[in-house]
Amino acid sequence: MKVYFIRHAEAQEPGSASDVDRRLTDAGAAQARAAGAALRKLGARVAGILSSPLLRACQTAQEISARLDPSPGVEIRETLAPGAAPRRYFEELGKWSLGGEVAVVGHMPDLARVVAVLLAAEPEISLAFQPSAVCCVEVDLPAETGKLVWFHGPEKLAALAGG
Repeated sequence: MKVYFIRHAEAQEPGSASDVDRRLTDAGAAQARAAGAALRKLGARVAGILSSPLLRACQTAQEISARLDPSPGVEIRETLAPGAAPRRYFEELGKWSLGGEVAVVGHMPDLARVVAVLLAAEPEISLAFQPSAVCCVEVDLPAETGKLVWFHGPEKLAALAGG
């Protein structure tokens, strides 16, 4: 299964609102739109998006969904809130019933840990998931392993989107 692991786009500074309610900044909304447009241009066929329940992740997921064709539904998963262990991600992916490609919008350092486990790297490795970065991994869920397809930060995604 092809999985697009996506860090939420740029959000308000910590302390500006409760952590749960931090919104995307204008720049963050633009990053999320660029990520969605880039995924479309890269030929992504996302059947659905799983999102952390935090506002900034939900907003990122919605902006991305709106730029994909067809526009996939967004499913909020409480288990993907910050602090989720890789096991939680694997459980959610295991519940995925629509088949096909799926995007997961989450947080750091959780996303880095999940991808590190899938790529058989040390879980302590810190992958540089900048806000709105997307990491495409071909996942063998039963084996909990994966193969890196590509990993793009916000600048590359913006360039691919044409902006």
